[in-house]
Amino acid sequence: MAWAEAEAATYPRAPRSAVQRPLERRCVDAYDAEGMFSVRSGEFTIGGDLGGSPYAGQALRAGRKGKIWWQPDHGAPEMALIVRGRSLSSPQDTIRFNSTNVARPARGNGVRPVALEQRDYFFPSGIAIPRAGRWLVIATSGTNWGCFIIRVV
Repeated sequence: MAWAEAEAATYPRAPRSAVQRPLERRCVDAYDAEGMFSVRSGEFTIGGDLGGSPYAGQALRAGRKGKIWWQPDHGAPEMALIVRGRSLSSPQDTIRFNSTNVARPARGNGVRPVALEQRDYFFPSGIAIPRAGRWLVIATSGTNWGCFIIRVV
C-alpha cells in the first residue's frame, strides 16, 4: 500500500478554498464498511457491493460483475473514470476498468444515500474482479484520486 500512497502524493490536486478541509490521500479498507453504504478515500467516495462477507448479499463475487458507484469530488467537462487494481495475495493479477458513463441520482420520493445527495453525478459500474481475495484498487478522474482495499469472495 505504501507505493499507492506515494503515488497519491504526486498526483495533481484541484485547488481548494480556505474553507474546505484538507483530504487525506490514503488507502482505506472498503470491506470494513460492511453495514455502511459508502467509504471515502482522497477525493472519492464509493459504495455498492462492498460487503466482505459471502452472506452479506452485497459481496463482490470473483468473476462476476458487481455494482460499485464511484463519486469524485470535482467534476470536469470531459469526465472519465480509471480504476486500476492489483491482488494483494497474487500481485501478478491485475485489473483495469475505464468508464465515461456518468449518471445522476434519481430524484423523487425514494430514499437516497447521503453521499449521493451531496453530489449531482457519479460513475456507476459493473466491475468484475477475476479472483477471490483482497484487492487494492486506485480510482482516478481528473484531479480526483482514491485508494480502496476491496474484498472479493
